[in-house]
Amino acid sequence: MIKNKFIILTGPIKSGKTTVLMDSFGSRDDCGGFLTLDISGKRFFYRIDEKEYFPFEIESDKEKKALNIGTYTFDMQIFDLGCSMLNNAWEMNYKCFVIDEIGKLEIANQGFAKGLNTMYSNMKSKNKMIVISVIRDYLLKEIITKYGMVNSIILDVGDPDCQKKLEAMINYEEHSS
Repeated sequence: MIKNKFIILTGPIKSGKTTVLMDSFGSRDDCGGFLTLDISGKRFFYRIDEKEYFPFEIESDKEKKALNIGTYTFDMQIFDLGCSMLNNAWEMNYKCFVIDEIGKLEIANQGFAKGLNTMYSNMKSKNKMIVISVIRDYLLKEIITKYGMVNSIILDVGDPDCQKKLEAMINYEEHSS
């Protein structure tokens, strides 16, 4: 049985982290969480439990609250949705919960930070669910420290067996529960 509840999938930008997660968890019915996908050059938020896509990257829109990051403009309602999902994850009885991704915004206490703080603080009193997070390689140490993920299993997407290892860990948990 996996003692710790954190699995971190890491690697450089555009290295296939989200693809590994979509292939492994995108159609499962026992997992929750979200993926941030690039579809035709635009960012989308994919809600795993409902198999639903939401536009995440938006055109500059005075009607919606937006967060500008460099050349990107993101819909703040999607960050709110993600935080709500993180806040309620322990109550949903998921086998695993996927977070794609924890990055610079969360280090600066923006983006999904409020939901992450709630989720990780509640984790100590709950059990069973495995949390799988995407963290870029160059932010790994800083985010592990910030969110107390020190006993995480770290999988590098550059490992050709990364997806097999990830799926084996989750499947092992299913058979040992």
